[in-house]
Amino acid sequence: KLCDMTERFYYSEPHFWNAYNLSPDANKAERLRDWYLSQFSPGTSNAELDRRMGFLMPGELFGDHVDLVRLDTFLSNEAGSPMVVAAKARLLMHLHERDEAIGLLTGVSAFEDALSNPFFLSALVTVLVDLGRLEEARRYFTRWPQPGTGFLYWSIAGRVFEVADRDDRSAVKACDEALSIWPGPVEWSIMHRKAQCLARLGDRSTADAMLKEAKRIELLMEPEVHQKLRLAMADLSSRESLLEMVRFYQSINRQREAECWKDATDRLPPPPNKLQSLR
Repeated sequence: KLCDMTERFYYSEPHFWNAYNLSPDANKAERLRDWYLSQFSPGTSNAELDRRMGFLMPGELFGDHVDLVRLDTFLSNEAGSPMVVAAKARLLMHLHERDEAIGLLTGVSAFEDALSNPFFLSALVTVLVDLGRLEEARRYFTRWPQPGTGFLYWSIAGRVFEVADRDDRSAVKACDEALSIWPGPVEWSIMHRKAQCLARLGDRSTADAMLKEAKRIELLMEPEVHQKLRLAMADLSSRESLLEMVRFYQSINRQREAECWKDATDRLPPPPNKLQSLR
């Protein structure tokens, strides 16, 4: 929850699987629902905790303003924290407030020390690329603590290699790494980047296949799709609802979650037969 509430959902997965594995079988479907909401519907996921902490008022609907109130409160208590500063900067980038984001990042106390924090560094490099300040972005990216690993590193590496270095071959490799790590399988924008690099490298057929896959995933991220899934998860005793979650995770190539939802389906009591129903 702390990762989710500070724009760091990239880091949530290992914590989720630890919690899931430690949960009794009777609670595992609820944990799976929590995991889905964490990654695909953060407003719904955080609403209860935001209300308890006073960031979301009774009867108020969730929106970006709630994230701002929450992060401003965190920032007022930990103004020098590179993680909290980066979290607020990432939200500002989401709101297209790039100048404010770069001002917040470069104004942090102990800036040099903050550069050793990968989450802070990722926000700084991202906003510099967005602003077209490519030489600075490249320079700060070389400060990444080595060895660089994880989705955040590879997704940013792909942008730096493509946009700043004009190195399409390295960008494709970075994109492949990012796409193999959650949430890479649903990041259709990275698929687009890879396709563009492949096209410039002359591999038109693979680029076209990648664009087709990117479009397929993009359509699966449409609000209507997820509204239907949230409605399905309202009843975790429904076999068809659970199977709908199995099909969704299979469609985004996440077999682990698909198998866990299938296990939840198998744990449901068998439906009564027609004779029992008549009695």
